[in-house]
Amino acid sequence: MDTAFAAIDAAADVAGLLSLLDGIVCQLFKREADAPHREKALLVVTSYFYGIRDIKGMAEADKLVKLRKFSKEILQIVIKQRPLVAAPIQEPAATGRRATDLQQEVRAAVVEVATDLLDTSISVDDVEKPTAIQMLAPIAPAKFANFRDLFTAALQHRLSGVTRFFQRQNRELDRELVKPFLLSAEFEAKFMIVVAKIIVPKMYAASRSIAMLETSQNWGEINSATFWGVVDGNEKTRSSILAAWEEAWNSCKQRETLKKDAAGQTRRVLMALPELKEIRQILAPDTPDSYDLPPVRNSEIELFVSLLYDFDMYRLDYCFNKLRQLYEQEMDRRWYQDKARQGALRDSLLDAIDAFPDRTGDFLALLCYYCFPNTDIFFLEKFTHNKGANHAQRVERLPYLMRFLSGDMVTDVRQREMQEKREREDAAKQEMARQREAERERQAQL
Repeated sequence: MDTAFAAIDAAADVAGLLSLLDGIVCQLFKREADAPHREKALLVVTSYFYGIRDIKGMAEADKLVKLRKFSKEILQIVIKQRPLVAAPIQEPAATGRRATDLQQEVRAAVVEVATDLLDTSISVDDVEKPTAIQMLAPIAPAKFANFRDLFTAALQHRLSGVTRFFQRQNRELDRELVKPFLLSAEFEAKFMIVVAKIIVPKMYAASRSIAMLETSQNWGEINSATFWGVVDGNEKTRSSILAAWEEAWNSCKQRETLKKDAAGQTRRVLMALPELKEIRQILAPDTPDSYDLPPVRNSEIELFVSLLYDFDMYRLDYCFNKLRQLYEQEMDRRWYQDKARQGALRDSLLDAIDAFPDRTGDFLALLCYYCFPNTDIFFLEKFTHNKGANHAQRVERLPYLMRFLSGDMVTDVRQREMQEKREREDAAKQEMARQREAERERQAQL
């Protein structure tokens, strides 16, 4: 119990605490007979976290204190219930690693989940551990001598929560194709330069409220993370920052103008302003292999606008944890997990597209490809057919995923992945046949 409480106290933010608690609950309620209790506990945890998150006027630090207390209480309830909800099952002789002492099992579960959140050494070959995902924390909070630097750093800190969510990766998995921009750390660094160099000055010019915010209180003790606890607690301040953010980006959009073509006919075209040309120059990858970014147009600017407030990090984390669990149950099952029906991962991704902002589904699907070994190009291609009856409709609904699938190397990669999949399936069949033959010989000897 002390180990569990220490892990809860060490959680740096609400999203990390939610992921930790979800993981511990899943580990303690991992037997097939535990499934109803696991789902009930996860529902209670998620509902309570979302309820505290939506309280207006409560500082983030106070929310974290309250949620830590709740986490400890719910953990005690789970530990108390667990021995009563299902009879112990016999561990397969080949593994023989189930802890017989409850305290030892709780400690192992906490260590396993905490390690999975913070460390990259977990091997995907260990069937008792979750798929190894490296998850990055947002930019470290810092204090600043003047408000403008604090404001810039606060924007970057909040944005990095989203960009680093999509940078999570499986270091055991080596994909050949160039990553889409939102999955790239290099893109994030360049995007933060755009925010500091172009967007923040425009926000100051667009909104007097931001300049007035500087004199509204003493900001010396506020860092770039706690800044948002102050801002989100005041709806007027929050709205003014969001309005200035949108106006700053919208002022960089392409503008419609009249232009004569080679035949002398006048037609309407979209023209890039100097600010947009500078943004394109800053965001351009250093090499073609760094990341893939389409020419920055109005649709990309709309995506950049959405990164500040339209992405609910708690729901994103919960969604990814669900995707990860369904992936394992359907495509890479552990011995203690229920078998998910075929298509469970696909259906969960489809639900995510409808639940989150436009284009989020593109990047969640691509994130699955870069994190989950048994997803492949064929899986992504089949997935796109659920969001359009023809190619044009799919491009309209999933522009970045369709761009990814149209890359020059995709055909060759698809063929290699399909060959590797056939080899894995053949090896699995041979191993199953070998085990059956060994069992027949053992029975014959008896």
